[in-house]
Amino acid sequence: MTFFHFVSTFLLSFVSPYVVYYSKQSSSATSSSGLKEKDERRFSNIVVGIVAYGLTLFCKMFLIAVVIQDGTNLQSGAINFDDTTTSSGMVESLSFSFLITEVLKTLIGALDMIGIYFLLSSRWLLGDQISQIYGCAIGWTMGDNLLNRLIPLWFSTRGLQFETKALQMAVYSNVVMLEWISVVIFVFLYSRKKYDQKTFAWNALAALSVVPLVVEILKILLGLNQCVWCLVGIKAVVYGVTLLIANSRYSQFEQQQK
Repeated sequence: MTFFHFVSTFLLSFVSPYVVYYSKQSSSATSSSGLKEKDERRFSNIVVGIVAYGLTLFCKMFLIAVVIQDGTNLQSGAINFDDTTTSSGMVESLSFSFLITEVLKTLIGALDMIGIYFLLSSRWLLGDQISQIYGCAIGWTMGDNLLNRLIPLWFSTRGLQFETKALQMAVYSNVVMLEWISVVIFVFLYSRKKYDQKTFAWNALAALSVVPLVVEILKILLGLNQCVWCLVGIKAVVYGVTLLIANSRYSQFEQQQK
C-alpha cells in the first residue's frame, strides 16, 4: 500500500502539470519530423524551467538567510501540512516584527517574477509563444513540486495508513500550477513591446506578489493555520480567477497580433 499511496499522489502532483502542457502544444507540424521536434521541445522547455526555478530558489534562500535570518517558513503564506495542533514557532499575533519579516519575504519572493522574465527573454525556450509560456510555467511548477514537496510527500506515504496530508500536498501542487501559469502569462504580456496594457499586467503581478502576505495575515486573524483545506481552497479560488483573467488578456493580445 505504501508504494500505491506514493504513486497515486506522485501522479496527481507531477503528471497533471505535464498533461496541461502537452494539451497546449500546437497540433500542426512544420516538417515531416515535426512530431519528434515537438516531443524534444516539450521535454527541453520543462527542464529549462526546472533549472531556472532551482537557481532562483537558491538566490531567494541566500537572501532570506542573510537579510531575515529566521528559521521559520522561507515563504510567506506557506501552508503547514503537518497534523499538529500546536506549533512552538507559530506567530499568535500580528506584531510589527512579524509584519516586517513577512513583507521582506514577499519582496524576496518577487525574485521569481524576475527569473521568469529573464527566462522568457532568453533563447533557451523553444517553440511558439504558447510552448514558451507553458514550458516556463510548468517547469516552474515542476521545480516547485520537486524541491518543496517531493521529499515530504515520500515520507508521508511510507506508513501503512494513508495520511490526509499526502493528498493535500498533491492537490496543492495543482493549485501552485494555477499560480505559476498566471504569473508567467502576465510577465510575458508585460515584456511584449506591442502590448498596450502594460499597466494592467504590472498591477496584476503586484497583486499576485502580495497574495502570500495576505494569506499569512488571514492565517493569524481567522485562525486558519491548522485548516489546511481552507488555505488550499482560498488559494485555489484566487489563482483560478487570476488565471481566467490572464487567459482572457492573452487572448486579446493574440487577436491584436493578427
